[in-house]
Amino acid sequence: MNIHEHIEKWQVEDGVHLFDKIKLPDNSVLIDFGCGYGEYTISLALSKKHSTVFSVDKDERMLKIVQDKIESHSITNVRLIKADGTLSIAFPDCYSDMILMYDFIHGNTQEKLPIRFKFFEEARRVLKPNGILSIAPFECEYLRDSSGKRRRYSLGMLISEIESYGFRYSESIDGAVHFDYYHSPYHWKKLNGEMSFDYLEIGPVMNFYKQK
Repeated sequence: MNIHEHIEKWQVEDGVHLFDKIKLPDNSVLIDFGCGYGEYTISLALSKKHSTVFSVDKDERMLKIVQDKIESHSITNVRLIKADGTLSIAFPDCYSDMILMYDFIHGNTQEKLPIRFKFFEEARRVLKPNGILSIAPFECEYLRDSSGKRRRYSLGMLISEIESYGFRYSESIDGAVHFDYYHSPYHWKKLNGEMSFDYLEIGPVMNFYKQK
């Protein structure tokens, strides 16, 4: 099985199993913010078939790829949203049951003012009481703090930081995949065009509940 086949299998099996572990009521509103190529969108939609998934990205090319995946899997519960590129999540207050921010919160480490703090505020605004902020903290070993200084971060420090925005850490679930490597020309070149699924970084999903 090549890496392309393995990722397709992950989307419809392992990824679905990952989201099956997160218990949500039927008819939930779920937002995959910064959805990229949509691997998590597909798994989430297949796992939560009786809920609505909003797949959000500022890149129209990405959204076209996600649309093609949705059609190929005959998925009907996903809505595509083009973000406007601002530091906001364009949904009403207390609207969503879960927001995914996977391989996203590290942002561009060269930026002196990190974007994640504003998005934590936005997530709290958009989530319902007890709604879930779900993150996959890839590439978060080094982050800039609120003063713009780059620091070495532990998961404990990241948990404390997110909790300071009105969330309560609940659980970590193993099985998230760092798909950015798969989509990176740099990594394909580094491996002379021969990438295996085992090359992709595997890590936890960390879930936080919005405090009332």
